Amino acid sequence: MALQWINERAGYFSGAVTIGYIKGEDTGILIDAGLDKQIAKKVIRQLEAESLPLTHLLITHAHTDHFGGAPTIQQAHPEASVYAPAFEEAVLAYPLFEPLYLFQGNEPVKDLRSKFLLGPSVKVDRVIGEGAQKIGEIDVVIHALPGHSHNQVGLEVDGILYAADAYLGRRALEKHVIPFQIDAKQVYETLEQLLKLDIKGALPGHGDYEETFQETVQVNMKRQEALKVAVEKEVSGRDFISLSDLVARVLTFQGLKVEEPGRYALFRTAILSFVRWLEVEQTASLVVEDNVLGLKGGEIHSKNESNNNEATLA
Repeated sequence: MALQWINERAGYFSGAVTIGYIKGEDTGILIDAGLDKQIAKKVIRQLEAESLPLTHLLITHAHTDHFGGAPTIQQAHPEASVYAPAFEEAVLAYPLFEPLYLFQGNEPVKDLRSKFLLGPSVKVDRVIGEGAQKIGEIDVVIHALPGHSHNQVGLEVDGILYAADAYLGRRALEKHVIPFQIDAKQVYETLEQLLKLDIKGALPGHGDYEETFQETVQVNMKRQEALKVAVEKEVSGRDFISLSDLVARVLTFQGLKVEEPGRYALFRTAILSFVRWLEVEQTASLVVEDNVLGLKGGEIHSKNESNNNEATLA
């Protein structure tokens, strides 16, 4: 997990989750903290070995794989200020919220309390908003990148964007098949926003730095379009399909067999994130029939349907 430099002051630690690092004269900004204390300790040891400062930690969003190592960093560097966006800051303070919403508001069962879904509590020193600003003496731009989580942000410095999970690297996208998201429409709009940015390159939260990041973003968009079509096809023209049947049919269509409740909860959330998109387009409505919650489909006119008969990666 070596520190790789993009330019003289912007770098990252490549691993299961990408951790960014930016150095200034007296400032060292860590972007996200990894899953657990083992990852955080490796980062701390390398920074110390190279005599690099650690004065700030920005947590881009409150998913455990991005903040689980934060308490270890806080313990080793109590002087470091922790920044996080609004709403995400609340989940960091009360991390039970993540498995709570994944279990539809009920007290989470054991399988939803693993270290992958229930992280440690993190004290945030400053709620950070979007726009141009300084962290220490370093000029940065904070970008709002919602959809994967409610209020995820990315950080731009020197024309390099630390994009968090606004998009996935190609290997991560192939691995996960259905990326986790809470609002599919917002995810797509965020991807469109990334293509409009005038930047030198970008670094996803799962993947490596790319100057031609636009190509990978477009692959993410095609995946999103294909998943929307897959959901639409299960709903289109139906008088009723239960939400559980919709999830099962989409998982099967994608060639996935899910056996763990925690993993199922993640996929269910991702698939049902398309329901609001269909509702906004007035191609489906949420209804209850015979005490079962589901969707009633209308006529689907998807601009992507003709070239997305199968949910495949480009």
